[in-house]
Amino acid sequence: MGLVRSSGLFLALSVLSLSLLFHLGCSSDPQIIEVVKEVPVDVVKEVVKEVPVEVIKEVAVDVIKEVPVEVEVVKEVQVVKEIVKEVLVQPDVAPETSAGMDKLHPDVQAIVDDLGIADRLGVPGPSENQPSFGGNIFTRGLEPKSFDQHQYSSYRLRMTNSYSQQRLLRYEAGAGKSPTTFNVVPSLAESYSVSDDGLKYSFLLRDNVHYHDVAPVNGRALTADDFVYTIDRIKAKPDTAVQQNGWLSKATSWEAPADNLLTIELSEPVAAFLQFMGRTLMEPLANEMEAKCEDFAQPECSHVGTGPWQFHEYKPGTSTEHRRNSNYWERPYPYIESVTQIFFGDERSEDAAFRTGKLDLLGIETCGISGERFRALSESNPESLYPSFIDTFNRRSVWMKSDRPPFDDVNVRRAVSMSVDRVGWVKSVLGDYGIPFGSYLYYGNDYWLPDSELGEAQKYITYDPEGAKELLAQAGYSPGDLTVEYISTTGYGERIAAEAELMAGFLKAIGIETEISMVDYDSFIPVWRDGNYENLAYTFLGFGSIPEDWFWRPWHPEQLGISSYGVDDPKLTALIDEMTAATDKETRIRTTQEMAKIIAEQAYSVPAPSWIYFYAQSPRLTNYTYHDSFDNGYALSMGWIED
Repeated sequence: MGLVRSSGLFLALSVLSLSLLFHLGCSSDPQIIEVVKEVPVDVVKEVVKEVPVEVIKEVAVDVIKEVPVEVEVVKEVQVVKEIVKEVLVQPDVAPETSAGMDKLHPDVQAIVDDLGIADRLGVPGPSENQPSFGGNIFTRGLEPKSFDQHQYSSYRLRMTNSYSQQRLLRYEAGAGKSPTTFNVVPSLAESYSVSDDGLKYSFLLRDNVHYHDVAPVNGRALTADDFVYTIDRIKAKPDTAVQQNGWLSKATSWEAPADNLLTIELSEPVAAFLQFMGRTLMEPLANEMEAKCEDFAQPECSHVGTGPWQFHEYKPGTSTEHRRNSNYWERPYPYIESVTQIFFGDERSEDAAFRTGKLDLLGIETCGISGERFRALSESNPESLYPSFIDTFNRRSVWMKSDRPPFDDVNVRRAVSMSVDRVGWVKSVLGDYGIPFGSYLYYGNDYWLPDSELGEAQKYITYDPEGAKELLAQAGYSPGDLTVEYISTTGYGERIAAEAELMAGFLKAIGIETEISMVDYDSFIPVWRDGNYENLAYTFLGFGSIPEDWFWRPWHPEQLGISSYGVDDPKLTALIDEMTAATDKETRIRTTQEMAKIIAEQAYSVPAPSWIYFYAQSPRLTNYTYHDSFDNGYALSMGWIED
C-alpha cells in the first residue's frame, strides 16, 4: 500500500456546502405523515422530477408524534413522484488548505527539501483489495481518569469513546483523506436545516440507529429525547463539562418535537455551531444507564452507545477492549472484530511493542511520534507505514497571567517572546522536524499570516535576546531580579516536557529565573482548565481547527480570557464577536489576521514552532488513515486487516 501525496498537506478544507435532502418518504399506504416546517430555511430550491418511489425514504407512521408545537404542524398529504430537494449552504468556517505540494510556501518547501521528506508527506490511500472481516487491532492508548465525558473531557477519554459512541454530525474521514480537514457530514442525523436567521437548527435522526444490546437499554432505538437529556446534563455541569458548555453557550432551548427530530435554538448566530455538533464530547447518552450506575464514571455504563464497537472489558492500568457491534447501523462496517487500547507508561515500551508487532497503531493521540522516534522506528521496521503531515492544529505555547506582575507589563511579555530561538528549537527538541515561524496562526491554512506581514509586531516574535534584556530594563528589572513560577506537565510525553525545559532556558538567558513544576497529567488539567497557575504555563492551546478555537475560546472574557490568562482586551473582544457571527470567509480571514497581530503586538501568548506530525502504522492494517479529531473509531471502522 503506497502513500497518497497530501492535498494541501492535509490541512483543513472549508467548503462545507452539502446537498442535504430533508424529506419524509412513502409507504404502501397512499397517505403518510409529513412534518411541514414553518421556519424559513435559507436554501436553494431544486425540484427533481419523476423520482422513483423506491428512492424516497420509508417512514413508519408511528415515528412522528402528533405533539402540537409552535413551529411545526402535522398534516396528511398525498405521495407524488415529485420531491423538493433542500440544498443547504453551510457557513464557510473551517480552514482551507493549499492545493498541493507545488503550492508550499518557499520557506516551507526549503525545509521539506532539506529534510528529504517530500515523498513522505502523505497518508495511506484507499485499498483496491476486497475487504475482509475479523481480526484484532491493538493501539496505544492513554488511561482516562474517568469515563464520564461530562466530568472528564480529556483527549484520553475522547479517543476511547470514539469506538463505541457517535454524534449528530462528524468530520469526513477515511483512507486517503486529510487528517486535518474538518468537513462536517451527517452521522446520527440523516439531515439537518438552519433557519435563515441562523437561530434555529433542526436535526432529523436516522431511523435505523440503535443503542448497544445491553440492559437496561437493550438495543432500543436512538431518539431525540436522548439528545435533550444529554444537553440537560451538560448544562447542569458547567464546572466540569466546560468545553461542551462553551459550544452550547448561545443555546437557549433544545426540544424533541418528534422521536426523530431535535431542534436547538440560539440567542444569536454561531457560525461554527455545526462544527461544534460534530465534535467528540457531544455524544448522546442513554438516561437508563445513569439510573442503573448512578453516573457514567465506569465504561460499562458510559460506553453503551451507537458506535461500531461495543464495550467488552476494562482492565484498570492495562487496557480497554471493544468488540464488533453486530447491529451497527452503517453496514457493512466495522470489518475489524475487536479494538484493544493498551496503556503504556513510557515511550520506550511503546516503541518496543510496535517493533515486535504487539501494537498496530502508535502516535494517534494528538502528540504523534517525534522525529527522533520516527527515524529509529523507520530504520528498525522499514516495512511499516509512517504517514506524516504538517500539523497546524496542535498548538503549543507559553501562557502568561497578563493581569498580575510581572506580566501585566507588556514589555516583560514582549521580552519573553523575543527570548525564543525557534530555529534552535526546531533543530534541538524537534530534531529538525518542525516549522520555525513565530506567528500565532500556524502555517498551512488560509487564515495563516506570515511573520513578515505582522507589521510592527514582527519584531516581538523575532529572536533578539539583547533586545529582550533592554525591554526588561525599561520595565525596571535587572538580570536576576525576576523569579517566576512556571508549570507544565509530563502527561503529553517526553517531547512536550523537553520543550517546557527548553523554554525555561530561554528565559534564564535573558535574566528571568523560573521555579518550574512538571506535574502529572491529571493534576495539571484542573489547574490549567481553571487558570489556577500563578505566572507562566507551557502546554497545548487545546484542540483547534477553526478560529473560534484559536481566539474565542482562549481570549474572550466570557470564556477563558480573564480566568486563564488575565486578558480583557476590548479591541480583541470586538474582533472575536465579529468573527464568530460571520459566515463569509473574507470577514473571518480579515478578523482572524487582525487578532493575530494583536496577540503578537501585546505578546499575550508566545507560540512554539509547529510540528511535522508522524504516526506509525502496521502494514497489516489496510484502508485506514488517522484523522486528527479524536474520532479514531470512525476512521478505523472502514479499515480491515490483511495478515
